[in-house]
Amino acid sequence: MLQVYIDDSGRGVDPVFVLAGYVGRLRNWEEFSDRWQATLRENPTIDYLKATEAIWLQGPVSRMEAGRS
Repeated sequence: MLQVYIDDSGRGVDPVFVLAGYVGRLRNWEEFSDRWQATLRENPTIDYLKATEAIWLQGPVSRMEAGRS
């Protein structure tokens, strides 16, 4: 069985809309999910990772940057 992950990017402003996706076997996604959750629990822990927040050091990653001083 295959599983698909699709995400959009941008603000929905014409003329550009970006859509990207990954397709993989279900067992591979399950293994990836387990590894990803373990990575998020490593020190320093974060609840999730969102690229736009990481770029601007917002959200959970802002705590990581504050701990570096």
